[in-house]
Amino acid sequence: MHRQASTLIIIAVALLVGLLPRPVSVQAASTNFFPQTGFAIQDPHFLDYFNKRGGVRTFGYPVSREFTFLGFPVQIFQRAVMQRYPDGHVQLLNLLDPGLFPYTQVNGAIFPGVDIALIQTAPPVDSPDYSEAVFHWISRVAPDSWNGIPVAFHQSFLNTVPAQVALPSGQKNLALLAGFDLEVWGVPTSPPTYDPHNKKFVYQRFQRGILHYDATTHTTQGILLADYFKDVLMGENLPPDLLAQARTSPYFGQYDPQKPQWVARPNALPNTDLTRAFESEAPIIVLDPGHGGAEIGASYTFSDGTVLKEKDLNLAVANQTAMLLRQAGYTVVQTRTTDSWVDRNLSDPLADDLQARVDIANNAHATLFLSIHFNGYDDPSVRGTTVYYDADRPFSERSLHFAQLLDQQATAALANIGYQTLNRGVQTDSMAVGLGNHFYVLGPDAVRPIQMPSALVEGLFVTNPQDAQRLRDPRTLHALAEAYARAIELYYGG
Repeated sequence: MHRQASTLIIIAVALLVGLLPRPVSVQAASTNFFPQTGFAIQDPHFLDYFNKRGGVRTFGYPVSREFTFLGFPVQIFQRAVMQRYPDGHVQLLNLLDPGLFPYTQVNGAIFPGVDIALIQTAPPVDSPDYSEAVFHWISRVAPDSWNGIPVAFHQSFLNTVPAQVALPSGQKNLALLAGFDLEVWGVPTSPPTYDPHNKKFVYQRFQRGILHYDATTHTTQGILLADYFKDVLMGENLPPDLLAQARTSPYFGQYDPQKPQWVARPNALPNTDLTRAFESEAPIIVLDPGHGGAEIGASYTFSDGTVLKEKDLNLAVANQTAMLLRQAGYTVVQTRTTDSWVDRNLSDPLADDLQARVDIANNAHATLFLSIHFNGYDDPSVRGTTVYYDADRPFSERSLHFAQLLDQQATAALANIGYQTLNRGVQTDSMAVGLGNHFYVLGPDAVRPIQMPSALVEGLFVTNPQDAQRLRDPRTLHALAEAYARAIELYYGG
């Protein structure tokens, strides 16, 4: 039954491609950046299609970069996925086809599934009057009033693409406008249906989206389903009900920077390149200089009485890293810029201080978090460079990738100034504090855990005489700052 329904849909779409004019007057390449999500529409074909089909009102904001998906360039928006063909024309993926996003339970909502009986009442696609008949059929099966409720499904469908946007010349071709609306939504694949858990919600399923009527606000709008498809690809941020359904999908959890083209299982997702597809194009970097104030961290006293304090080294390197990143155009937030705790007002200063650092990153909607430290140990012979990440956060693979870049760049930078550090490599935080335990700023045990890829770097051991002597040289601190900035730029493809 599903195969029959899918075939009918595909034939209908194929016919529509021939019936509907394509937006072909591509403007000069320009960037349309959306700070709401941190992504831009770089490709002029996508931008032209976006602008001529209603923009944010129709598609929502972009939530990905352009990337290759099953052999085609695509870009994901909150409500739709655009796909570009070799001749340059753009179409939308049939997002709700069984092979892509067939799910009916999402974040507590229960959507209708595909209704084969309804689809079979559609006019035959090979009929000579199909174009007129299909819109008449849509007017019947997607009503404005249903069970006495003003769901406005038909009007919402017909008002998707504004005339002044699609037809700026002023022509009033209502049939053409309706064709653009059909291009965006596809045909209905279910009748209007109550949410079984909430009779104030009514849904109707189309090929490329779901219309939602909310009786509490008397509004009708599209569900942001394509954003959930992105989450399926990433394997992150999925509500439990969607996670339970999507685990067996060939698309689930494919976003993996540890694999070529960032694709975890390429046999299940051929001709796809996800490299940095979901990394922000306007990154917000949080640099966290560890310790501060009365919490000095590790220290070393030289024979001349000079005391090397970790808290000062952390801040010096963070300040230099921030300067370099800002010069490169990055937005940088520091958890502290002075010799003090981040939060000194609550009853348990150290624990609250660590939470305050995490809160700063989360509240800034940061895209990457780096906690900058230098190590210490009772045995002064222990030396070297270590980078930690937490393996128990949903974005652990991205954190691991970031940690590896930090490790590579830090050891190379030290070698470039003539110092061969002992590379202790990338480790999980549990390797440092014990199985099942985590660094507060990286792990899941915080009251409000970190919500973005993150790492903690221990540049050298303050307590080792050899490392400590090197840390007296400003060139060492600058080399590490350059290494951390370079690792961040590499993470984002710069």
